[in-house]
Amino acid sequence: MHQNVITKKKMRGVSPCLCAVGATNFVALVFFATPRNVTLDDLMLINRNSSSIAERIVREAYNVTYRHIDPCPPNVPMKSCLQTALTRIRDSTTVPWWFMSMLRDATTSGSGLWGGWHVLKTDDLEFCAIEKVGSTMMRNLVCRLNNQTFRGQPCQSKRKNPHRKKIVFLRDPLERFLSGFLNWCVDDPSSGHCMPKSVFTDKKLRKALSTRALFESFVDSPLQWNLHFFPLGFYCDGLYRSLHTYDFVGFMGNDTEHQLLMLGERYGSGVKKAMEDGTEMSYSLHFTSSHNHITEYYTAATVRKILSYHSLDYVRLNLPVPQWAVDMLNGEEKER
Repeated sequence: MHQNVITKKKMRGVSPCLCAVGATNFVALVFFATPRNVTLDDLMLINRNSSSIAERIVREAYNVTYRHIDPCPPNVPMKSCLQTALTRIRDSTTVPWWFMSMLRDATTSGSGLWGGWHVLKTDDLEFCAIEKVGSTMMRNLVCRLNNQTFRGQPCQSKRKNPHRKKIVFLRDPLERFLSGFLNWCVDDPSSGHCMPKSVFTDKKLRKALSTRALFESFVDSPLQWNLHFFPLGFYCDGLYRSLHTYDFVGFMGNDTEHQLLMLGERYGSGVKKAMEDGTEMSYSLHFTSSHNHITEYYTAATVRKILSYHSLDYVRLNLPVPQWAVDMLNGEEKER
């Protein structure tokens, strides 16, 4: 790991922790070692006294949106909590329209968020697979660990084991959002994953606009939410409320290859061999190619919107806002 990126500190409800602080490239590995539940009051302290423009955006957005889905007890399905929140805020004049559309689309049967698509089990391990965070890599890996072949459906162990070690990889929401856009709205718009389909399957319209202009319009008006753009905290039945139960939390970045090696070392020869038999180690190349487009597409305006849309992740998953985004917002402020 890069010394200038990683530092040791104690995280609220989590110990020990290796995490990034204002890093240009967010690269970290976290081992959760304490079972104490992290409370909302704990997490809201993260940005309470900060004067950072980025942190103010995140805090203010969270308070008028995702705060409405709390409390959501662990014994209640996440989908039910979202449905309850949507019913409660439907006539609100203070909740942003994009949040209502997000809850609406997340709670439909076709959202893809629910069921066994994201929680993948071997006899001893449980993986949380999140779209645009190496989910295909993870599904292939779990299939090999279960001595099966991935054929479009998850390969699950049927063994009953309440003590499985839980594993998840996270990714900065700004980078993940752009990666999803480039993948599904630019490279493969016919897939139907880029909403609304009527806009992004229109070849004449796409040809008339630059890719950056398309990205700005996509960010400005999220009329429909697709599986690849929901907050990280929605996946695996509400990751934001269960992250403290994970044994291994990795972060996709320039150090991904090293983290995958550590994953193999930590969970034994079976995991190590399954990874060597696959193509997991090439994932960092894909990540780097997406990361290099960041400043080509983002503006201060689009950064503001994505920070708001994914404020759940920055607050409840305790993710830092990348330094490039902080600099972009500060630069805009100085020009005013």
